[in-house]
Amino acid sequence: MLMTERFRTTAFLAFVIVVLAGFLLSGPVARAEDEEGETLLRDEEVFAKTESKAQDLSKLKSAASKAEKAFSSGNVSKIKAIMDPDALDESIPKLNSMPKATLKDIGKAFKTRKLLSISDTYGRFQITYKGGKYVETFKKQPDGSWLLYDW
Repeated sequence: MLMTERFRTTAFLAFVIVVLAGFLLSGPVARAEDEEGETLLRDEEVFAKTESKAQDLSKLKSAASKAEKAFSSGNVSKIKAIMDPDALDESIPKLNSMPKATLKDIGKAFKTRKLLSISDTYGRFQITYKGGKYVETFKKQPDGSWLLYDW
């Protein structure tokens, strides 16, 4: 009986060591999948290893800066100009019903942005607005630019 208990303990410890070693040797995970199963790269350095990917990342960050400025202006026309055409139908009523001060507050919230993920189609930032965390999604356009798609 003592031998069986010792064997179980040894087997369990060996299992834990193997799992921990695998975890430590695998390194940080840079890939994940979004809800459509598209591969996302979560680490900027990993994503930007090629020149074209580095340009995508730079353009995405530039688009986020433009969104910050557009919302900070409180001007609905400027906000519409940085939005993906597919998103306008849903966004126009929301934009038109918001007070200018709220739009400006959203612009301030864009200053808190953190890149969550980037793929060949979508880039996502997290912002903090009134104590909550929100995801702002940008969509890559056929010309290589990025426009705000979901906010």
